Amino acid sequence: MIPLNPHPDPLLMRGSRALADASVTVDTKTAVALSGGADSTAMLHIAHTLGLSPIALHCNFGLRGEESDRDERFVIDLCAGLGVELLSVRFDVAARRKATGESIEMACRELRYEWFGRIARERGLTAIFLGHHSNDNIETFMLNVLRGCGLRGTTAIPARRDIFIRPLLGVSRDEIHAYLTRNGLSYITDSSNLSNDYQRNRLRNIILPSIAQSFPEGANGIAKTISNLTDDLALLDALVASKRREYVDKDGVIRLTELLADEAAPRPLLYHLLDGKFDRATIINITNSAANSGKYFSNRHGNQYLLDRGRLIPISPEASSPIDEISAPLSLEDLISGKPVTITLPDNATLTVELRDRTQFVKSTDRNVAWFDLSLLDTLTPITLRHPRNGDRIIPFGMKGSRLLSDIFAENKIPDHQKKRQWVMTLDDKIIWLPELKNSNIAPVTPSSSKILRLYFRKTNKNS
Repeated sequence: MIPLNPHPDPLLMRGSRALADASVTVDTKTAVALSGGADSTAMLHIAHTLGLSPIALHCNFGLRGEESDRDERFVIDLCAGLGVELLSVRFDVAARRKATGESIEMACRELRYEWFGRIARERGLTAIFLGHHSNDNIETFMLNVLRGCGLRGTTAIPARRDIFIRPLLGVSRDEIHAYLTRNGLSYITDSSNLSNDYQRNRLRNIILPSIAQSFPEGANGIAKTISNLTDDLALLDALVASKRREYVDKDGVIRLTELLADEAAPRPLLYHLLDGKFDRATIINITNSAANSGKYFSNRHGNQYLLDRGRLIPISPEASSPIDEISAPLSLEDLISGKPVTITLPDNATLTVELRDRTQFVKSTDRNVAWFDLSLLDTLTPITLRHPRNGDRIIPFGMKGSRLLSDIFAENKIPDHQKKRQWVMTLDDKIIWLPELKNSNIAPVTPSSSKILRLYFRKTNKNS
C-alpha cells in the first residue's frame, strides 16, 4: 500500500489525514463527483495533488438551460488543465419523473447514484469522493431537526457510505474558498443556490448567518453536537444489535409479546429492530395491535409483516397467501424532506405518495392519480389499504351522499374476480380512494391549500 503524497498546505494535510482514515492510498481506484462548484473543484484538485489519479464524474441534468451547458464546458476545461480523465453524462429528468412520479430532487439523486454505481462497476472504483463540507453538515442537521427526526437524522451527513467518501466533511466553506484562492482556482456558481425559494438556501443565506451574529461560535458548537450524537448513535447501534439477538429469530420473526413484556421502552426498540423502515405512528399501531392475529403491515420498502399470536413475521413478496389489509406508513418526515413514500402491494402494484406545493396541482382524468390536502395526515392513524367488504360505501368527490362500492363496481362493469382484488384506501375506516375507479371528497385540494399530496397507483400487470 503506497501512502499519499505529503504536502505542507494545511487543507491538503487535513484532506490527506481524512483519506488515510478511510484507508485510501494512491493505488486506490478513485473518482470525484464534479459539478464545477467550489466544493467539488477543491475536492478534485486535492485528490489530484495528493497523487490519487482520480476520474472526474459530471452529471448534466439540463434543468438550467444554458447554465447547465456552461457548467459542463467549465469541468471539461478544468479537467483538461489538470490532466484528469472526465466522464460526463446527460440525463432526461422529465422522462424519469414521468415513469416514476418522483420529485425533481429525487429523480436527479437516483439518476446520479445509479450512474455512479454503474461507472464504479465498469472501472473497478472503490472510492468516489463527494465535496460535502462542515457547512453542508450543519445545514442538514438543522433541516432534519426542524422537520422532526430521530437520532440518526441528527448525525446529518455520514463521512462514508459504501464507496462514497466525504473527506472535506470537517472543513468549512470559508476554508475551501481560501484554498481555491491560494491555488488560483476558479469555480462556477449554481444560480439556484442564490434563490431563497428553497428551505436549504434560506438556512444558508438568511438563518445561519443571523445565528452567527449572535453566536459567533455557534457553528463549532453544532459541529461538536453532531460529533457527540454520532458517537451516541454508534452505541445505540451496538445495543440494538444485542437486543436483536435477544428478540429476533434467525428467520426474522420478532417475538413482540416478549419484547413488550420485558423492555422499558419497547416502541423505540421495535422501531430500530425494524431498521427505521416504519414510521413512529405505525410502530404505535403495531404495539397496540399486539394481541391481534391476522393483521398485516407494509413498510416503505415493500416488505409485508404479519402479526400472528404475538409475533411479527416477515412475509416475502412472493408469498401466495392473500393479504387483505396493509397498514401503510406515510411518513410526514420523509415527505417533507422530498422523499416519495412507496408502498409495494402483493399483486404487482405500488402506491407512491409525494408532497407537492399547491402550484404543482394539475387536474387530470387519470384515475391512477389522486390529490389530497396535506390535512389528510393530521391524524396519527395510518392509511390502510384493504380489499372490499360487504356494505362498503364512499362519498364520491363532488357529491354529498355516499354510494355503495357494489354499485360503483356494477356501473364500471368490474368482473367478480376483480372486485375481490380491488384495493380500497381508508383512513379511520372511511374510504378515501378507490384507485383506478373513484376519489372521495375527504381532504380535497382547494384554493386555500398550501401543501398537497399526490398519490399515484401503479399496477404492472392488470390481468394478474
